[in-house]
Amino acid sequence: MSALFKVGAAVGGLALTVGGGFYVKTLLGGEVVCIPLTKEENYFTTYSNNEIGKIYGDYLVAPFGLATAIETSTGGGKVENNENWWEQTYAVFRTDNGKSSDFKDQVDRAYEHKVAPAQTKTKKALNKVCEEVYKKASTEIEIVTSGIDNAKSNLREDLFKYCSFLEKEPIKVVEKDYSDAKSYGKLHQGKLISTKDDSNNFFWKKQNELFFKDSGDRSGTGATGDAQSIFKKLYVDKNKKDKWDALKEVCDLAYSKKESDTEDNNAPKLDVFKFCSLKGKE
Repeated sequence: MSALFKVGAAVGGLALTVGGGFYVKTLLGGEVVCIPLTKEENYFTTYSNNEIGKIYGDYLVAPFGLATAIETSTGGGKVENNENWWEQTYAVFRTDNGKSSDFKDQVDRAYEHKVAPAQTKTKKALNKVCEEVYKKASTEIEIVTSGIDNAKSNLREDLFKYCSFLEKEPIKVVEKDYSDAKSYGKLHQGKLISTKDDSNNFFWKKQNELFFKDSGDRSGTGATGDAQSIFKKLYVDKNKKDKWDALKEVCDLAYSKKESDTEDNNAPKLDVFKFCSLKGKE
């Protein structure tokens, strides 16, 4: 993680939950609430299947949070609980200004409330820029050939740096780590997340939490294999639920397997991508 953040007392900062979110502890000593995009009101009707917010929503920060800040006649109101997170991230943004045309020289403040007066400024709040990017087609950040499309790679880098609690895109599998030419690790090294690089541990902690949930796009309930699948076996083993790297270990095992493997402890291709990649599909 960046110099600004360190993980809270709980493993990966994911056990201290608040309505589906978690606390991120800053180096200043305070704990900042972070609510993922998938937990924000009307998420499932706001984003379509091909949009960035839908595909990567589990790792993105909600523009506002769980509640809308609406003042009442008595002076009370609900707090948009991601505001502090955006304030902290804006401090990072101010040091480098972003790379993509969506971010670079387009942001002049951290946060704007969901219900806010009309703005006459040409520049926007960081949370509003991220919200706009979430509604873009996922193809706008999908890079076919590395080093060719700088516009897409710059937007992708900015997205995970300023709009995601991961703070950067996880490192992918390295081809040289796998000798079998037909293994998942060899064939799909540009798509699957590395289990060897420790900088990915925060991703795997979050992925493990999602896997053991009762529902969701990344829940183990969606495993497609038979009873001999390593993913099916992991999900039914509830003793592994609190072991943060349980899924990481299974994905590590899967990368050495082939799609043609159908014997005991097999790893169906659909499941390998669903649980071991950032996109959740090929």
